[in-house]
Amino acid sequence: MRVAKRFMYRLLSFIVIAGFVSIMLYFHQQSSHFSNDAHAGHTGQHDGLEISNISEGSVPEINGLIKQDQTGSWMLKINTKNFSFKPEKLGSKEQRVNEGHAHLYMNGDKKNRIYGQYYDLGTLKPGVYKVKVTLNTNNHKVLMYNGKEIAYQYTLNVN
Repeated sequence: MRVAKRFMYRLLSFIVIAGFVSIMLYFHQQSSHFSNDAHAGHTGQHDGLEISNISEGSVPEINGLIKQDQTGSWMLKINTKNFSFKPEKLGSKEQRVNEGHAHLYMNGDKKNRIYGQYYDLGTLKPGVYKVKVTLNTNNHKVLMYNGKEIAYQYTLNVN
């Protein structure tokens, strides 16, 4: 009887601990896109959405600027035309080519999602960084026009 109780206690403890760890891993995975190295090592390439049946003057555009601020941190500023950031619609099945979010890649690795005009890249070690920011629909499809991603690309040399 005593052996059976001890076994049941250990089994119950194992189930509780395994459940707790599973729940914590689930929530970590769900919210990991909020951290700076959220998708480190992950290219994160999503399917593209080719824009067609739209006048050339209405095609979304992106450009940007990266500069170091007074604290030593590098700041990315994104300017878009014919595109609005809509984080509240993230995951929507409705695909609109003029709204969504951006994906940030550094040296080919997806680092984070961007939901607005500014993004702090943090302090960077000396080296060369190939920065790419793509415009994405609310369901993560990369916007494309004439077979090319709608993206801002810049090579940053940090001394």
